[in-house]
Amino acid sequence: MITIFFDTEFDNFADLGLISIGFYSECGKYQLYLENNQYIEKNCSDFVKSIVLPKLQLNVFGGTIKENLNKFNAWIETLPDEEICLVADYEGDLKIFWKYFYYFDRKKMVKTKIIYEVLENLFKSQKITKAQIQLFNEHFNFLLEKQDAHIQANLHHALFDAKLNADCWRESLKAIGVNHATHI
Repeated sequence: MITIFFDTEFDNFADLGLISIGFYSECGKYQLYLENNQYIEKNCSDFVKSIVLPKLQLNVFGGTIKENLNKFNAWIETLPDEEICLVADYEGDLKIFWKYFYYFDRKKMVKTKIIYEVLENLFKSQKITKAQIQLFNEHFNFLLEKQDAHIQANLHHALFDAKLNADCWRESLKAIGVNHATHI
């Protein structure tokens, strides 16, 4: 199984209308970034209008919902494993993924999880202890909080945030003595 971290940017918390989505593999070899050129600006919160929308490059990454679904499905087929675990840090990301990218006629098995569900699976399979989970959580949160000015300037770009989560995940696993978790 290959683990892919993903993040979304969306119009507002009520509608969860997709603006962009980024995918970044645990190993760092595979990534995909898509922007929805059909988002409705009047539905966007002031925060999204001032922070997220200026980072879009619709002329490069933009596509319709259907075009983006097709790009995602084509990308999934290039991944070297038959099972893909998509991991997010926010349940809203899961809802957005299933709203826009649900497609049951895929050849590969795609499942979604929240980061902490993956940790629970490690614990249940007796690969890590409760103390390691606590240490992981502390380390992961520490890494997210120690962001420098470069990181702060790039936050709220879906691909950047997905990569940041993957990097913090890898570093936090190392801190508890686990090399990777793609085997879960």
